[in-house]
Amino acid sequence: PPLPGAPPSATAGGLASGPSPGSLGSYTWAGGGSDGPWVVGSRSGAAGPGARLRVEFGGLVPVSWSSAWAPVAAGVAGAPSEAAAGTGPVLLDAPSGAGDWSLRVTAVFGPGANASYYWRVAVTP
Repeated sequence: PPLPGAPPSATAGGLASGPSPGSLGSYTWAGGGSDGPWVVGSRSGAAGPGARLRVEFGGLVPVSWSSAWAPVAAGVAGAPSEAAAGTGPVLLDAPSGAGDWSLRVTAVFGPGANASYYWRVAVTP
């Protein structure tokens, strides 16, 4: 499908509480963009260690994507670790360690059309 005039919304599935919308971070889109820091935000939901998560973009499928997890302490994200990357649908696993985590997914939909989204996830055994 043709690209919309702004980055699409993103939703993470596979969380115990059900699908959760992501917070839009940095992006370039339609000749414009925004640059921002890592977004921690409020808790999106919980997942078990290693749970399979899926991120969807309102019917759009990214050309490529990458993800990273950062531990959260006192509301601040620590050093991120690359998690997974791929082409097509976004499928990734929650961290194996319990705790409060922030997930970043950066999706590329075409030339000059990319966006980063964030979720805060409690990983519970």
